[in-house]
Amino acid sequence: MTVFKKILVAIDFSSYSNKVAEHAIRLAKELKSELIFINVLNQQQINLIQQTLEKINYNNERFSLAEYIEELVEERETEMELLVKEMVSNGISYKIEIHTGVPFKELLAAVEEHKADMVVMGAKGKTDIKEVLVGSTAIKMFRRCPVPLVSIREQN
Repeated sequence: MTVFKKILVAIDFSSYSNKVAEHAIRLAKELKSELIFINVLNQQQINLIQQTLEKINYNNERFSLAEYIEELVEERETEMELLVKEMVSNGISYKIEIHTGVPFKELLAAVEEHKADMVVMGAKGKTDIKEVLVGSTAIKMFRRCPVPLVSIREQN
C-alpha cells in the first residue's frame, strides 16, 4: 500500500476552497501526512493586464504591474494563512506557496518538486462558464497528474 507522506492541496479561493482544505486536512490527520497548500496566479491574466496597459499606452507612475503582482501574492498568502489556521491543528505540518504561471503546469511542477504522493483539488474553480462540470485545470490535472488526485465537488 502506498504511503502518503506529502499531500499537495490546490487552493484557488473559489467556492470549493474551504471544502478542499477541509478534506485535505482530514486526510492529512488520518494518514499523518504533511500538507503543501498552493495557489497559482494565472500568467494569462497577468499578460492580459500587461497587454491592456500597453494598448492604452498607460504610463502612470502610480501603477506598477510588478507592485500589483507583489500585492496580490501578499494578499493570497494572508488569505491562505487564514484559511489554513482555522482548520489545521497543531499536529499537522504544512507549507504555503504562491506560484505564478499556467495553473496545471505549476501544480504538476510542484508535485515533482515536493515529491508529493497525492493531490487534492476542487473539481472546478472560479469560472463556471468555461467548463460546466469540471474545470479546465482539473481536466488537465486528471489527465497528467502522476500521483493519485482527489477531486472535491461542492455538494448541494
